[in-house]
Amino acid sequence: MKNNPKNQSLDVSVVDGRLVISIGINTLVFSAISRSMEENYNQVTGVYTPKFIVSDPPQFSKDVAIELCREEEDGTTPVHKILDAAFDKVLESGTSSIKTPEDGRHWAALCTAWDPENKAKVLKARTHKQKKKRR
Repeated sequence: MKNNPKNQSLDVSVVDGRLVISIGINTLVFSAISRSMEENYNQVTGVYTPKFIVSDPPQFSKDVAIELCREEEDGTTPVHKILDAAFDKVLESGTSSIKTPEDGRHWAALCTAWDPENKAKVLKARTHKQKKKRR
């Protein structure tokens, strides 16, 4: 089947205001087996052999999904770590989609624009600084 969703390659896209990460289960299985083969090279025969086979791809995919969402003691998951690494790379590489405190005096306004709950804290801090200057 030409367009079988089970064979979909890894895709990361933004769709309807959501970051969507998807991969077909056959591709996921192929990736897992390929990775195990990289780690299992026989120098005598010169052959890469898999450490395992996947006998139930749908269940294997569910197992991988569970592991991707498994929380550590602090609540972080492997997906959180992947996103954190991506955030760091975006910040390192520079983009017009982000602003930093070095971008100028509008920093506090930008902070409150994305976090309305933080607005009171930012305004309170700004007012406190103004009071200190008056003294």
